[in-house]
Amino acid sequence: MKIVSHKVAKLAREKGFNEKVFAHFGDDGLLGWTSGKLNYPHNTGCAAPSLYSLQNWLLTQHNIWVEPILNFVPDTIDDYGYRVCIYSLVDQWNKVKWITNKECSKIFKTPWEALENGIYIALLTL
Repeated sequence: MKIVSHKVAKLAREKGFNEKVFAHFGDDGLLGWTSGKLNYPHNTGCAAPSLYSLQNWLLTQHNIWVEPILNFVPDTIDDYGYRVCIYSLVDQWNKVKWITNKECSKIFKTPWEALENGIYIALLTL
């Protein structure tokens, strides 16, 4: 289970994320674990969701899908890695609206880095 960074977790809280989690960040940014999956109702710190739970929350609550993709046709050897696609399902026919940002063209070494970056960009649009 990959936990999002403190920066992403704080932004998610500001944007309304209050789902049950196994971990939390204190105000100092240190990660702590709970004894079970709980909501994090405290006034200090914030929930520390997994990448998947925050990706799922964006989809189910805001119709925003964030997807890391392999960069299939790199221009140079340095371009191997992952990019992120972010789009919103805008109607029942699954028409999509692309959410673009210069960060979306950035290359990441792992799909998890790409996913976290995409989640952060998606949260900024809320």
